[in-house]
Amino acid sequence: ALALRKHMEGMGIDSEGIGACATDPLLASQIQLQNKVIDQLEVTLVPTFFLNDEKIVGLPVYPDMRGWIEAALN
Repeated sequence: ALALRKHMEGMGIDSEGIGACATDPLLASQIQLQNKVIDQLEVTLVPTFFLNDEKIVGLPVYPDMRGWIEAALN
């Protein structure tokens, strides 16, 4: 943890602020809620896209994504 904090400080990241966020009970409850939704949707990889009842896992190329959206609109 100390090495990570030093690395963050070397990058100019406010490690104290991140530490405060990591121990914030409201943030912890929001993360738990998001994790429940992720589990319910069976998201295992990022990115995962949902459109209507369809799910695409991974990063599709633009023409495929556009075709998927256009097909859903028709």
